[in-house]
Amino acid sequence: MSMELRWIEQQRSVWRLRMMPVEATRAEISLDSAALRDWEEKLKEAEDAEIRVLVIEGAGGIFCQGMDLGARLLAYPQPSMGPSSRDEAHEIDVHYTPTPGILRALHGRTVLDEVTAAALREDVRRYAALLWALRKAAFAVVALVDGEVMAGGVGLMAAADQVLATKRSRVGLPEASLGLLPAVVFPVLCERVPAQKARWLAMRSVGMDSAEALALGLFDAVHEDADAVEKASRESLRALLRAHPQAIEDLKRRTTETPKASLQDALDEAAQYTASCLMLPDRVEGIRRFLQGEPLPWQERLPRREDRSHPSEPTRSSD
Repeated sequence: MSMELRWIEQQRSVWRLRMMPVEATRAEISLDSAALRDWEEKLKEAEDAEIRVLVIEGAGGIFCQGMDLGARLLAYPQPSMGPSSRDEAHEIDVHYTPTPGILRALHGRTVLDEVTAAALREDVRRYAALLWALRKAAFAVVALVDGEVMAGGVGLMAAADQVLATKRSRVGLPEASLGLLPAVVFPVLCERVPAQKARWLAMRSVGMDSAEALALGLFDAVHEDADAVEKASRESLRALLRAHPQAIEDLKRRTTETPKASLQDALDEAAQYTASCLMLPDRVEGIRRFLQGEPLPWQERLPRREDRSHPSEPTRSSD
């Protein structure tokens, strides 16, 4: 397994999920088959609990390094590597390889057997399904980035509704240097940035720093360090807990769907939707309370984070 997924907070409507290295001495957080299955289970758990916000983060200066295709490729026999291949591998490593595993695996040129190829196809399918699950989730997703985001990790980040990052964070799509394309990442990436900018990020292969990523729109805000990101995230969570849960779900659904309709038809449909919302008793009550300066019926207070000497231990709500 190339990452460990752990709930570090499950407080009322806000749950926090951390991606962590499996081994403390191995700086690797990537998505292999086991990690993808774990993601499916964790998202199902969050969905069943009807949470309102999911916070995702990495650890140890890494958010996520993408899919660990090397775990599959290494299972296939590799030929010996000559000096020139080592030079090429080192050059790729300098320019942001997706994971240490795939770097080791690509030392040789092989034709994969059908079993390995089928397993790779299934891993890629599961990764695409993960991005779709995050994007269509009924809850808001906030990504906290402190460090390296590469390859498929960019997809996880881009599928979030908000991305808060530290100054030391970097983003890279190195696939082109390996003869691949970040094809699965592109649909969610192009929701965040114009297609031309996404294309250039992939073409250049090398990573960009936090200032470039912010200017491009990959990050929504950049803060000095992890403590500052934590503080900013609290403000975002308070804002999200003021919104009606159904409004969050509807916003994500309506901005995910791309109906081929004329502008007039789209406006007509939007008018019908708005009118139907105004007929709902809880929305009427919410408007009444808002006008009278009263708390909204669906508004929740953000639980105070408990100080923990061991941040990997989960904090659960006493409710």
